[in-house]
Amino acid sequence: MFANSLKEKIRKGQPAVGTWIYFTDLFAVETMAQTGFDWWLIDTEHAPIGPEGLLRILSVAKSSATPSIVRLRNNQPEYFKTALDLGAAGVMVPMINSAADARRAVDCCRYPPLGSRGFAPIRASNYFRNLAEYTQSANQEVMLIAQVESIQAVQELEAIMAVPGIDAIFIGPGDLSSSMNLVGQFKHPRVEEVIVQIMAKARAAGMPTGIMAFAPEDLFAYAEGGAILLIVGGDLVFMTRGATEALERTRALLGTLKESKGN
Repeated sequence: MFANSLKEKIRKGQPAVGTWIYFTDLFAVETMAQTGFDWWLIDTEHAPIGPEGLLRILSVAKSSATPSIVRLRNNQPEYFKTALDLGAAGVMVPMINSAADARRAVDCCRYPPLGSRGFAPIRASNYFRNLAEYTQSANQEVMLIAQVESIQAVQELEAIMAVPGIDAIFIGPGDLSSSMNLVGQFKHPRVEEVIVQIMAKARAAGMPTGIMAFAPEDLFAYAEGGAILLIVGGDLVFMTRGATEALERTRALLGTLKESKGN
């Protein structure tokens, strides 16, 4: 039977700490896979990750038993088929702004009678060796996350969450702030107020909620508000911050050396 360890954690209400994946380089992917995250989110919406790169990441994820959620380019059936047939544990669908959007995602993600997902789970079924087991459990175990990232989605949130087949919602602070004419101001009080409202509504509806943050302290604050699908940083963030910090510290130390020699 195809089993999804991430979905099992969410069913139990346990926090799942993940990270963002932008790189397809084998060294980078293996390094992240061996870090020990509960899951990771592979971003095909904004990162230049095509089918070949996605296959590379999913192959490493399988060897490390890291559940992979693929953020799709958009809410179109061909992107669901590629990610799920290659063996992703689930998908995150951007810009779910209405119940109609949510129903379309469910239709693309689930096999009949729940939806109309195309049938060819090549790698997902271990190249058809475990076809019966996969098809019997896919509708239950594949995770479908609706991304809530606009004021329109906030206004339609109850209707979105009521659509059968949606397993969780994930708040997108970046696009949410843009929809509020506060581009890039993730920590603006008005944006944070709306995020609190989203989490409160989701908690009342019993809908698992996720969000990302760059700092563990911010993520902890969201967890206190009820978020359990948690993402901290990402491969690109870790590389950029690590390199910048190392360079700044080195230059600072070299500056003290120059001063001491000058004296």
